[in-house]
Amino acid sequence: EQVAANVPRLNYDSGDSCPYLLTEAAGTNLITYPISFGNSYWTKSGASIEPDSSTDSGSNLLPDGDFSDPNDWSKETGWSIGSGVASCDGTQTGNTSVKQDPDAWVVGKSYKVTMNVTVTQGEWRITLGGYAVSDFSTESGSVTVYFTNISANNGWFHLTGSSSFIGSVSNIVVKEVQGFEAPKVDTSGDLETEAYKLVEDTSNGEHKISSALTSFTSGNTYTYSVYVKAGERDWFLIDSQNPTNWSARAYFDLNNGTIGAVDFGTASITPLANGWYRCSVTGLSGATASSRIESIIAETDNDKNYTGDGTSGLYLAYAQFEESDYASSLMLPTTEGSTTSRVAD
Repeated sequence: EQVAANVPRLNYDSGDSCPYLLTEAAGTNLITYPISFGNSYWTKSGASIEPDSSTDSGSNLLPDGDFSDPNDWSKETGWSIGSGVASCDGTQTGNTSVKQDPDAWVVGKSYKVTMNVTVTQGEWRITLGGYAVSDFSTESGSVTVYFTNISANNGWFHLTGSSSFIGSVSNIVVKEVQGFEAPKVDTSGDLETEAYKLVEDTSNGEHKISSALTSFTSGNTYTYSVYVKAGERDWFLIDSQNPTNWSARAYFDLNNGTIGAVDFGTASITPLANGWYRCSVTGLSGATASSRIESIIAETDNDKNYTGDGTSGLYLAYAQFEESDYASSLMLPTTEGSTTSRVAD
């Protein structure tokens, strides 16, 4: 339930019919992009982040996505356009782009990009202005990329090649898409469409998304929590990239709503509506250093390495990382890009 500021919150989860007043200490969500899992703040490995692709509609937001008019595009060093194809010849000495200004981005909206890419050498990525919305990739063929726009200042759509990139791109189509239904309710009483699907690729190994490097202080206790719903996969793992820096690792059964193997720290799973759970792990930092927090699709309990099928996954929403021995209520920003704090009740 969402309540306004200065309205007392009553919880009914005490096991009897009597509610109690929920009060909380001051806290800070140290995750700076807790909603937009498609943002480059989150590193994807063996997996991708996708909104609901079935919601794309309307015309291409790029006025000239088929490169029919070279004058519609601005070309940086190494790039040329001809016969409906933009090509990069490798003569650039840094990252350069072919770019166009659709003047159509909306802050907080998700977008789906489809295009044909040929890579002979190097890597490519998509940026809006100077802001990367996808990781560098060597993928060729018919490519789909999803991203969430988080800045009103982003305008130009760039297909950016690395300093060694040689290749081409054609038939770029950009359409707005919605996220999946998330457990938080908006002011009209409807479910928000802010969830994303973590989809495994076909590699053999871990299929995960990792936060940006997070700083820990030795001797302090931290809790990471995230809202998760089963898809084709129903086992989920929260792990630390470096257990010395933050000792926390636990598996969760999203089919039965139970906790599996707990290798480090303590774990909690809280049932919500419509198949959603809030999963959290709490652990002690053993060093003043940085580490990534990993959300991993698991095949079974205590098994995070397997060969993916390229389509299966699970759903994520609302990440929170805080210096605390429990997962407090959500602290979400109005605009992402910085930490979010709450004063003490």
